[in-house]
Amino acid sequence: MPPTRRTPQDRRKATTKPGPFTFKADVVVPATRTQDEKTVSRTFTLPPASSGAGKVKGRLLRDAALDSSPVSQVALGLAMLEACGAEKEAIDALYDMTSEQMTDILDQWMRNDSGDGSVPQS
Repeated sequence: MPPTRRTPQDRRKATTKPGPFTFKADVVVPATRTQDEKTVSRTFTLPPASSGAGKVKGRLLRDAALDSSPVSQVALGLAMLEACGAEKEAIDALYDMTSEQMTDILDQWMRNDSGDGSVPQS
């Protein structure tokens, strides 16, 4: 059988849909009658940032674009996080981190819409 002729569509790069974003966080497990309180490391998953970007009000996006300060970028990231449909436990885990850890993960999450991603735990 002769080889099939390739068309320009065959040479196009496949478009990938943004994948979920994972990060690790230490979570406190409350004490029970039989066990003491303990801290465990868990992996959490966030939906793609683009799923929250389309739900953020235009005024907030405009403010973040006009004022490129870190505070306005964090405000936009937090609004996207709250709007993306992430599980409450994942959002709570981020909010329980130090501000430096949280903003680092938030920044990486916002930049991750090119595919599957995760934050290396240091």
